[in-house]
Amino acid sequence: MRESLESISGNRQETAVRREEYTHLLKRLMLAMKSNYLELQQANVVAGSYVEFVQKVVTYLQQYTVDICPVDRFFTDSAAFPLPATDPTYVVGRLKNYELKLSTPAVHKQLASFIQSVSIRAAIDDQQGYLSLQLADAMTSAFENSTEESPSLRAFSTKAIFPAYVSRAFDATTRTAGWILARPVLEASRAMFEELLQHFDGMNEASVASVASILDQFWDAARQAVLPLVDNPSLLERSHLLHVLRLLIETVTATLQMTDYIHRSSDGERVRRAIVCARFFQRFIRFTRAFLENGSTLIVSPHTTAVSGITGSRSTQESYQQVDCHPSDTRVVEKSQDPYIEAKEFCQRELQDSLEKNWTVTQPTVVNNNNNHNNNNQEVPDREMTREREYYFHRGTTRRKVNVSGFLKTWDEEKSGVMEAGRRFEGACEGIGMGLDGSERGKERRVGTRSQGIREGWLS
Repeated sequence: MRESLESISGNRQETAVRREEYTHLLKRLMLAMKSNYLELQQANVVAGSYVEFVQKVVTYLQQYTVDICPVDRFFTDSAAFPLPATDPTYVVGRLKNYELKLSTPAVHKQLASFIQSVSIRAAIDDQQGYLSLQLADAMTSAFENSTEESPSLRAFSTKAIFPAYVSRAFDATTRTAGWILARPVLEASRAMFEELLQHFDGMNEASVASVASILDQFWDAARQAVLPLVDNPSLLERSHLLHVLRLLIETVTATLQMTDYIHRSSDGERVRRAIVCARFFQRFIRFTRAFLENGSTLIVSPHTTAVSGITGSRSTQESYQQVDCHPSDTRVVEKSQDPYIEAKEFCQRELQDSLEKNWTVTQPTVVNNNNNHNNNNQEVPDREMTREREYYFHRGTTRRKVNVSGFLKTWDEEKSGVMEAGRRFEGACEGIGMGLDGSERGKERRVGTRSQGIREGWLS
């Protein structure tokens, strides 16, 4: 139906006639499903299988025909009809509906607003686990061979929307809830990258080009997101930042297999930025481990790699010195060359505006009464807290507390999670021959200067 209407969009009269015909058919379909369900209810027949069938049909209606005929409220009102347990508002179908229209630039901002809206709602209602599954489900079902002019939901979200959430995850102040909204985005991205190889064809040029672009831009967004932690390592004393750092490390780990596959099977230049950022993350993880193991007395100047006040072993000092926070070879895309720059800036602006106007964070007290952190307006190390921060979302006169105790652990527990995620990342790097010592086993693929350039790109 949708494609049929699109094929005659230039003929207003015929479009109106066919739209009316399709609307009539869709209403008959929904009426039949409603009648069948009510009959089963009256007969006291267990309608579990039929309910699941109708829920799937409603998801398809949300995806393909909601612009032709709205879904009957009977199927979206929980008082009348059972809603899907993991997707009660049919977020997956609505996301996939946006995907069908991403070739229209005006839809880009609409999708960004929708994702921000469902992200806030999921945080308030303590449903972020479900949102992660919904985002992943919407992104992982399609074969990836999209173009910049007609991107997939996977490609557009990863390039234009998710970077805003990842960048706010490591905000330098504790007075922001950006890390909360970043959680489902990172968890969904991890699931998407883990499944990406199944929706990719190395012999399909469009598929290779699209996936390579997704990897390059996600890796660069991840690199830029953690720069505040390198510039100010004391941020690692905050348990909520360690929590989201673990999620980010797990997500970039999930990209390694796909990055390595494209590097091995095609032109290594396609994922050069991803490769450079992966090398950066190796050094960054060593840097993070050194700080967490040796404490906050270590002082680093990341921009010059000059190190002072370093205690501990020679290897610890080298871990700090090897961190290049701003590798020059990441080749940041110029704004004039970015097809989604308007959507990116809109998403960043709207998200930042919401975090500043609609979120508040209460500052915790401190264990040691002689500590003057609060009096001097200094941030409180999480290990000194008697209670955790409290996060509130407010709009107008409504104020809702966001529960973080269900997933945020103590500083020591979050630290252990980061250390374990770092070990897994390093293990994955070793598994594809990308060793911490700069060696690269089995990467010689071609002869001549081209092979040498690709190999050096991986190791730079």
